[in-house]
Amino acid sequence: MVHSSSRYYYDTLELDTVRDNERHNECSQLEWPLTSDDQIWARRPIVIASYNVLVLATLNIIAIVGILIYLLVNSNTSTDSEFALYKNTRFKDCAAVVPDASNCSAILTTWMKESGSGHGAYYANLGRFYILGTQVTTENKVSYDWCQTVSCFNDYKVIPSSANDSAMGITALHGWWFVILSAWTTIWSLRKTSPWFHKKTRTKSCRGWRELGIIDWLAIVYHLCGPLVVWWVSFADSIISPVPWPTLSLISWLTTWGYSSLLQYHPYSCIFARVPRIARALPWIFGLLAILQCAATFYLAVTDESMTGGTKNIYDSYTCLAAQITTAPGTSTCSAEQICSKEWLFSAPYFNLPGDMGKGLPFGLCVTGLVIAIVAPAVIIMAKISINSEISFKRYYRKWSPLLCLSFLAIATILLIGLWYPIELGRSWNRRKADALVAYDVECNVVHVALSPWRFYLDVNRYARWLRVVRLWFGV
Repeated sequence: MVHSSSRYYYDTLELDTVRDNERHNECSQLEWPLTSDDQIWARRPIVIASYNVLVLATLNIIAIVGILIYLLVNSNTSTDSEFALYKNTRFKDCAAVVPDASNCSAILTTWMKESGSGHGAYYANLGRFYILGTQVTTENKVSYDWCQTVSCFNDYKVIPSSANDSAMGITALHGWWFVILSAWTTIWSLRKTSPWFHKKTRTKSCRGWRELGIIDWLAIVYHLCGPLVVWWVSFADSIISPVPWPTLSLISWLTTWGYSSLLQYHPYSCIFARVPRIARALPWIFGLLAILQCAATFYLAVTDESMTGGTKNIYDSYTCLAAQITTAPGTSTCSAEQICSKEWLFSAPYFNLPGDMGKGLPFGLCVTGLVIAIVAPAVIIMAKISINSEISFKRYYRKWSPLLCLSFLAIATILLIGLWYPIELGRSWNRRKADALVAYDVECNVVHVALSPWRFYLDVNRYARWLRVVRLWFGV
């Protein structure tokens, strides 16, 4: 009797263990593309193309990291004793040239009417005067570059200042990095979950966490330190202390949205199989977070004044150093107190350089991702209604999951941006001079020189440069 009872208990434990292992080894994979025999002809080209796209993205990442290291090692203009006056620009050399008075009259009149961002007249009507671009063409069709323009301030007093957080916003390097790395990690995730990349996946048992390699773990840590967690901390900071040009990535919500789908597939589906409640809850949690993050992102886009080409509000981008004004070069008819009271002189409207279209890449991808997020469900609903399909919406969702849709977008992004932008930036590299926003006041005969984004502010070894590098790296 005792023997029989012990045996029965042993058999129950064995059965529970077997069932637990079976549940643990049940791994869901993307339903499309499938590994059926009639699709084998398409498997190899798609897999090869995907890996080629990953290689192209990797080359872009290497190029970005190379530029970053080069600028950190070889560029350092902030040790100059006159940095408070001229920052990292070539203003001093250009302003040393005595200009033709008639040319200056035509140049400054034209800047009041137009600018690189089309807001010259707008600012002039507000009594705020800026040099907002690298070149201007007068009414007689003569073009003048930035250096010729600032020579008109030959006798103006240069206002010394120190930069604040709102002086340095997103750069072309930010935009390029955000887009390429986001696309790369998306395709890498597809490689992990799609059966097309693993011929024998269906016959092998899932090893749980051991399925994740070093790169997978690095991607998870990166996403936790960037798009998934710290991004929200930076967003809260931008609400408390608004800046005209937020450095937050506008495409972080796409990563969060991708995780709402990714966690339902191999190897995460078998990892969380032991805790089904968590397995069911996580996709909903990440989906809700993606919606909230998307809303927060578009709030940032609305408040980001680069979207409108200029700063309608006045920000304390620079702090006027009143004590140093007396010894600053040039002459002025106003006192130091009067000069520092003109807050608009120390605000930083949008300034564009050749190759800076990279700044707008995240916004373009953000809008495209939103269109996909809206259109894809709409198409599924219309298709289901029109053909009266018996396939459930849940099945449609799993077949055309966010991860798959984002992978298509990522492949297209890398093929377009990964090929075009490195060439464009390379062509414009030598045309990127140390030019910057210049604010001037004719009444006081003063001029204020802002920081130049020509080296993405990485040549400025002040203002917590390493913190700025970390923020660039993680998109926060």
